[in-house]
Amino acid sequence: CKNGGNCTYASVNSKFVVIGCDCPKGFTGPRCENECSKGYYGDNCQSKCNCHESNTANCTRSGICICRDGFYGRYCQRKCPSGTYGFACDHKCNCDKNSICHHITGVCIPNICKAGYYGKDCREVCPAGTYGSNCFFKCKCDSPKQCHPITGNCICPAGWHGELCDQACENERFGPDCQHSCQCKGKNSVCLPTNGECICKRGFDGPNCEVACPAGRYGKGCLQICECPFNSYSCVKSISGYCHCKPGYFGRDCLSKCSRGFFGEGCNSICNCPDQEGCDPVTGGCNCPPGTFGRDCINRCSGGRYGPRCSKLCTCDSSAICNSIDGSCKCPLGRTGKRCEKECPPGKYGPNCIYNCTCQNGGLCVSRIGSCLCPPGYYGAQCEKACSSGFWGYRCSIPCPCKHSEGCNPQTGACKRCLPGWMGPFCDKPCPLGKYGPNCMLTCPCNSTVGCDSDGRCKCPPGKTGLNCEDDCPLNRYGSNCRLTCSCHNGGTCDPINGSCDCKNGFTGPTCSTLDKR
Repeated sequence: CKNGGNCTYASVNSKFVVIGCDCPKGFTGPRCENECSKGYYGDNCQSKCNCHESNTANCTRSGICICRDGFYGRYCQRKCPSGTYGFACDHKCNCDKNSICHHITGVCIPNICKAGYYGKDCREVCPAGTYGSNCFFKCKCDSPKQCHPITGNCICPAGWHGELCDQACENERFGPDCQHSCQCKGKNSVCLPTNGECICKRGFDGPNCEVACPAGRYGKGCLQICECPFNSYSCVKSISGYCHCKPGYFGRDCLSKCSRGFFGEGCNSICNCPDQEGCDPVTGGCNCPPGTFGRDCINRCSGGRYGPRCSKLCTCDSSAICNSIDGSCKCPLGRTGKRCEKECPPGKYGPNCIYNCTCQNGGLCVSRIGSCLCPPGYYGAQCEKACSSGFWGYRCSIPCPCKHSEGCNPQTGACKRCLPGWMGPFCDKPCPLGKYGPNCMLTCPCNSTVGCDSDGRCKCPPGKTGLNCEDDCPLNRYGSNCRLTCSCHNGGTCDPINGSCDCKNGFTGPTCSTLDKR
């Protein structure tokens, strides 16, 4: 058995004899000598690959699809998402943000813009009344309503929704197209459908009217002033004038802060922090070291926050890692800046862009890992190699289309100078009558009815020569332009047209070299 196959045995007359082979995945045949046919895999090649054939480079022996450049997915059924291209869609397009790049080569496609934009550089936003790619479609919304430049959907004014923007917001919704949910809570507020503002009932205040009037205020809209100090959040309109203190304060006038180890309303709650740590007099939260939080200060800051009690908001770019203690930013490969907000400048790559790119011949350096994306006409790890003769384009993978030329331009594929006697974009057309030389640029020195060869020599009929083919062939010459030498012997004469020999008496044969014995 071949290719790792195992022999199978059977008992015949009390002896074990080999009766066949048990083949591994990817092979078949009596001796496992054949690999699976294209499109099949597995045990005895009985399983059919499910790969999308035109998008797949290879189906492995286990049935795994290896996609061609520009495609991805389990069965290579999907084109690269917008903004990516190449093998495994791992390359980022370098086109203007509103342009589209080719999903296989990454080349920016001219004059085709993303939805919502138009213009030579795709930088112009669709004018009012149009939408879609290159602003090709006309909006169907009634004036003065506008439509979305990308989708064409009507954009309703705040407080309205529906295809014609004729339905008022309901079910606690507000804003344009009623796309926002009201955040008002409880029974103490009403949500305005235009801007979502919570209108509080008498005696309540706050963004969602969830608390009583703030310190020193009461009544509708909390516009009436209490006689209580700032550290109280409500007052009791009574003879005594008692003030209800905010958490963290106590006393008749709410001017005293909670003592160490206590917190909350009236400072009646005891802190529960490790190692006798103090706590926040309002919330009771432990005073943890920067970067930590929680009852035991064992939880690390997350969600883009850092510092004491995770109270500060990180300013790092979304691609960076924020230090939970001091908020400093750790940049990923290909980015730099205090907040990692900048991509590597041209010619730089790696962590904080500290490495110099080594791409040659205009190769584009990938800012993350420093690999080179070569322009048409070059290949190699550093784009240091020019296309071999006969090839051009991206990765030098396209054969030159020229037939009779000195090769083609490695960047554009255009044919170089045609060889003498040929012309046309692909050097595949012979020179017309009266022309000769490279690209048929030269005029034959013959009369208008006689052509010339690729070297400019007139094409005379057999037996003739001269500028206008007016001269007969000289002795011992024959054929077109008298180019051929006669082969007659023993005084035989040569026909100037076809070179046949007229022998003298006594000789015979095609070249008069045989004695005539007659």
